[in-house]
Parts: sequence; structure tokens; C-alpha cells
Amino acid sequence: MRRHVYVRGQAAEDGRRARRRRVWWRAGVSLGALAVLAAGCSGTEPAEPASPAEATDADSQNEAEPSADETASGPPDMDPPEVPDIHRDDDEGAQNAAEYFVELHAYIHAGGDIGAYEELSAPDCESCASVSEEVQRMRDVGEFHDGGDVEVTRSEVFPPDSENPSHLVRVYLTELPGVHRDSDGEVIENFDGGDVVVDVLMRHPGGGGHWIIEGVSANVASSEPEE
Repeated sequence: MRRHVYVRGQAAEDGRRARRRRVWWRAGVSLGALAVLAAGCSGTEPAEPASPAEATDADSQNEAEPSADETASGPPDMDPPEVPDIHRDDDEGAQNAAEYFVELHAYIHAGGDIGAYEELSAPDCESCASVSEEVQRMRDVGEFHDGGDVEVTRSEVFPPDSENPSHLVRVYLTELPGVHRDSDGEVIENFDGGDVVVDVLMRHPGGGGHWIIEGVSANVASSEPEE
């Protein structure tokens, strides 16, 4: 069960630090693989690992992990993530949109429709655009991800303040093992998976609209980002 946390008190300071630490998702890299690269992208060392997010049962991981010795005839048959209420203009609506967006990341890399992902992305969201471009490149050459499902365990909301008009939602998740396959189903790269923290910057346009994603960053599971 997911645990929603509405953060107050330290929210302004933590939110400012998280907004400054922009380790953007890089196209074609799974969440787990990107966590390893985060320090190199940001020019800083990653934060100390915190207590792991809710552990995934080892047997379930073994069942979910595709075998590198096997080939696949095409993208896996995945159901799209369930669409939550992303229109409500409050903390719960922000969490709904952030968690949904993170789940869409795995779905579109496995061959799912990219329309919902792009609809949530702001025009100037560079990380969103790079992911969309890479997914389109994969479609053009027949590549896809097999496995690597995302399990969201909890999330926290850092409300906007006088200096930062955007909401920040920190999503804690576990990415299951998976593989990147070519058009023949052969393995290009293996992903080990692991616990990841994703920071999602977002705003609500009002007027009955839905939340818009302005930027996304990822790192290994940590209690809070470095300055």
C-alpha cells in the first residue's frame, strides 16, 4: 500500500534544496541505471542511502526478471497505469499526478502509448522531451524494454513558497530488473533495478486543468538531496 505524506515545517528549505539539485532523467536509461549515473550528471556525490523503500519480495523479483538467455518476439503486453484524479488542485492531486507520471515512464519504454506522458509534460520540460525522443527512436528501430516495472511505495509533497512557485513531489519506488531488447528480441542491456527516489517539479494551471510536469530528477534512495 502506498503511503502519502504531506510535508510541512521543513518543506520550504527541503524544497529549495531539492529544486536546486536537478539530475535530469536521461533518455534511454532506466530508473535504476540512472541512479548509478546521477553523481556524474550532477557533478556531486550522491546522498547517503536511507532506509530502503518497502522491500520487494525476492521470489517476486525472480519471477519478474526476464532472462538474458531468452529472446522476445516483441514488446510485452502491458496494461496502461490506472489514471488517478490528476485534476484536483491540492497535495493529493499533485501526488496522484507525480506517481502516475513515474509509472508511465516504464510503460512507454515497454511499447505503451506515449500520448498520456506527453500530455502531462510541459513544453519546456527538457527531461520529459528527451525521454519522448528516445522512446520514439526506440519505436523507429523496434527496440523495447522487457521487465523493469515500477512499484511506487510512498511519496511526499513539498508545497511552493515565495521563492519557488512549483510544487515538488518526491516519489520513492522500486524498479524491478529488466532488459533492453532490439528488434529481434536480443538483449542489448540488462537493468538490475533497485530503490530510487524521483523528484518531480510540477504546477497546476487552475481552471479545472490537470497538473503539468516541469522537470524530473532521480537518484539512489536517499533521505534528502544534497545542496
